[in-house]
Amino acid sequence: MAGGAGHPSGHAEGGDLKFIANFITPDNGEKFVVEVSNGTMTSIKGEQVAKPDFTVRIKRSELESVMAGKALLVDLLGQGKAELIGNRDVFDRFRATLATFPANFEIMPGTASAAVVAPAPKADPLKHQPAAGGPGQ
Repeated sequence: MAGGAGHPSGHAEGGDLKFIANFITPDNGEKFVVEVSNGTMTSIKGEQVAKPDFTVRIKRSELESVMAGKALLVDLLGQGKAELIGNRDVFDRFRATLATFPANFEIMPGTASAAVVAPAPKADPLKHQPAAGGPGQ
């Protein structure tokens, strides 16, 4: 399973990157406000700001490819699969702070999955099983 793109806390150029952006997925009508401030990224679904630093318009399936680490937003912009409106410099500074995380990344301490343990082998379903209540039972 692939990992995904994210914004590591404190990674935003020592915390000095600050912006507000709108993300729009016109194919399903979703809208998000994304804010980066003090090295932390937050988002609010269903909201938009009147004067963002930049706006990204992208199909939801393309956005999911970016979030899954399968595509780069800058490549989708170059291919015409996404549109950037506004301050390209702020967008490029934001893009430079993104990191790729493995799919099993521990989001909060103590939330990592325990090691996967193989289940005990099941009895061979074709092997003769003694009837219940028979000799030796």
